[in-house]
Formats: sequence, C-alpha cells, structure tokens
Amino acid sequence: MKKKQPKWDDFVPGSPAFDPLGGKIYINSRYQVAVRGMFEHPVWGRWYQASLKRRDKEPIMDWRDMQLIKNTFFGDDATMLQIFPPEKHLVDTSNQYYFFALLDYEMPFGFKERLISDATNSEIPTGGRNKQRPFDERHQPATFEADKAHAAKVIADFSAQGAVLKR
Repeated sequence: MKKKQPKWDDFVPGSPAFDPLGGKIYINSRYQVAVRGMFEHPVWGRWYQASLKRRDKEPIMDWRDMQLIKNTFFGDDATMLQIFPPEKHLVDTSNQYYFFALLDYEMPFGFKERLISDATNSEIPTGGRNKQRPFDERHQPATFEADKAHAAKVIADFSAQGAVLKR
C-alpha cells in the first residue's frame, strides 16, 4: 500500500545547513535538497547540481514535485536534467537523485510547446491510455485556465491537420 505523503510546506534551511560536499541543505515536509555549485561553462553558462531525497528515505519520482523544486531553487526558466550515466560513473548509494540545473542555456532538444493537464481537463483526448491526477493547491499553475484553453487549441489544430490520435 502506497504511503500518503505529508502536506507540502515551504523549504527552510536544514540542520546541518551544509552537506559534506559543501552544498546548502534545505528541507520541507517531504524532501531534503542539497544545492551545490554554482559552476560556469563556456557554452551552457551557469549551472548547479541538486541532490534530492525524500525525508522518509523512500524512492521518489513525482514529476510535479520535481518541477516545483526546480522552480523554487532555480527559477521557472531554468532547465533541470537528470542523467543516467555510463556504468563506470554510476552513483547509486541510496534513494537519492541527482539533477543538474542550467540557468542560461536552452537545450537543443526537449519540448518547445507548453501542454499541461489534470484529471478534469477533458479537452485533451487521451483515449483512456493516459492517467493524470488533479492538481493540489501547491502544484496548480497560476495560468492553468489559460493552459487549458491552449491545450484545446493545440488539439483542435492537430485535428484540423488531419492527424488522428491513436487510442
């Protein structure tokens, strides 16, 4: 049975405030985040390393939580990557996850269109194949109503081009 997560609260400095690798530690009701860096790269610009783990030490991968953490620490316009390295560079000692946040560089790959949904957004036909939960108060974007209208337009444009959504 899946354990219910505590209600999300704001991040505060952790105790201790620094990890052994020199990162600043922050905690909230669910996560511990260690922010390390600020590094400079001639092409990518400024970037940071972030180490994330649940406070209860269980595995994680709630995408919305990761997006909210990225926005909280690095801003809405930053890109945060998770890397699955070659085996010779593998670091896997606990249910802890490493991300790299790029502040000044837009990746040459990835999505270039914004498209979000929750369980109530019927404008996005999924054919029953996708499942999404409603947003809670911390995760719902301020622009959600406009995002829903945009999603409906994207689907209408897609359909007008004669595309068929596989169901």
